[in-house]
Amino acid sequence: HLVVYEADGVTKVADVPIQAAGFHGTYSIALRPGTYVLDVPHQGIGHASPLPKQVTVEAGRTTTVDVDIDTGIR
Repeated sequence: HLVVYEADGVTKVADVPIQAAGFHGTYSIALRPGTYVLDVPHQGIGHASPLPKQVTVEAGRTTTVDVDIDTGIR
C-alpha cells in the first residue's frame, strides 16, 4: 500500500491500497487540492522509486504518479 502524508511528511492523511493487475498495480484516491507527500512503508521493501515524493493536487485535475516498487523478492 501507499501512504499519503500532509506536506510536512509526518501527518498521515490516508493509506491507499494497491490493486494487483498482473505484474503491475493501480491505486486511486480523491484528495483536496494541496501539497502532499507520497511514500510506502519501508519495512520489507527493497526499493521504491521515486519515493518519498512531494505531489501537488490541483482542483478539477487528475494527478498521476508512477511508482516502481522493488520488494527484493527474487
